[in-house]
Amino acid sequence: MPTAVVTDIITAAGAGSWLCPQNLVGSTVSVACVATGGGGMSSNGTSNAGSAGAGAEQAIETALGVTKGHLYNFTVGAPGLGATATNTSGGNGNDTTFTGDSVTVHAHGGQGGQVPGTSAATGGTGSTNSTHENGGIGGLRTAGDNYGGGGGGSGGSASAGNPGVTGSTTQGTGATAVTGGGPGGNGGGSNTNGNVPASGPGGGGGGAGKASSGFKNGANSAAGQITITYTVTANSSALLVF
Repeated sequence: MPTAVVTDIITAAGAGSWLCPQNLVGSTVSVACVATGGGGMSSNGTSNAGSAGAGAEQAIETALGVTKGHLYNFTVGAPGLGATATNTSGGNGNDTTFTGDSVTVHAHGGQGGQVPGTSAATGGTGSTNSTHENGGIGGLRTAGDNYGGGGGGSGGSASAGNPGVTGSTTQGTGATAVTGGGPGGNGGGSNTNGNVPASGPGGGGGGAGKASSGFKNGANSAAGQITITYTVTANSSALLVF
């Protein structure tokens, strides 16, 4: 009987359920969860730019036990929020989980860019799954300079996320994505807000640039993601139930 490989990608934040198809080949699926990165720090009025949020962790089980016809609960973390008040830390990222018959795939969110901007936000970490890759640290700001730090990248399928670049007299660029992970957001330029990552999943938000008056905002992180890969006979596939 012919078979087909199916990949379901879930990026909408919130809780839901996945219905295992009756025509699943075998009794396992591959599940990769990416949490969300931290949001960027806002600028300290007209004194300093902001540091960036760190990238999220990725956690993977390549043979997660499931039962045909059963519903499986998942949660995709909401993005870490960029700071929107002067000299404020960005919000931490949120976890992403998928629960199988006996094992939960659990990826942890990255830390938001931290006031006063001189200590790097730490990447998501802590999973005990078979494969787990940490998020990259967020880029710092440099005292008195105009440019915000770049966001850390999310953990990939086989390597930790890259760090964001420190902002100084030039913009701190967001981390380059590793295979299976997402990039960080660029830091804000002079008198501009931080930048959301150009794509997902799980990169940290860029720190704010220094303001000429008032303050500038840090950026939100990228969305989280769950990827479910499995083999079915004929044209059967799973259903998502929200």
